[in-house]
Amino acid sequence: MKASADRLLKAKEVIQQIANGVNPLDQSEIPDDSFLHHPKIIRSLFCLLDYMDKEMNNSSSHSQPKPKTFMITAEQKSAVEFPDGPIGVNVLVKAINLVIDPTTSKKLNGAGLNKQLKKLGILSEEIDEKGKKRTIVNENSEGYGIIAQRRVFDGVEYDQVLFDEEGKAFVLQNIESLLNA
Repeated sequence: MKASADRLLKAKEVIQQIANGVNPLDQSEIPDDSFLHHPKIIRSLFCLLDYMDKEMNNSSSHSQPKPKTFMITAEQKSAVEFPDGPIGVNVLVKAINLVIDPTTSKKLNGAGLNKQLKKLGILSEEIDEKGKKRTIVNENSEGYGIIAQRRVFDGVEYDQVLFDEEGKAFVLQNIESLLNA
């Protein structure tokens, strides 16, 4: 039973790294044009991770309850190191999640942060001709350091939402109020 639980934990760590844009083999960032950056893949991986968390917590009655709220200290904020240049939302939340204490704080995810930024009118959403929803920048986004950059995935062009230096700083400074909006 212990060996099985250990293998499951290791598998979960690998899935978590991929979901956060990290190659689990060498810890490098997964290239932007990889299918692993597609929102459908990322959402599926996070769904799987949530399921694994629930199942693992249900199977061990002595485990601590999972934190339900996000918490970050000033000291943890100062320890956040974002990659240089504009970055996507999943890379941004990964950098923040690296410094929080998972025993006292719920982890962030890119979809949740985007949802809050849409509520505040900082980002918008569009529905394509196939009925799929996509997060996009709007007239307010650039004022917060959030830009769009043209990318190609599977031969299809799209605008990726990116956070420049101003956007990274804005999110980090205001993360608690953004999540409670």
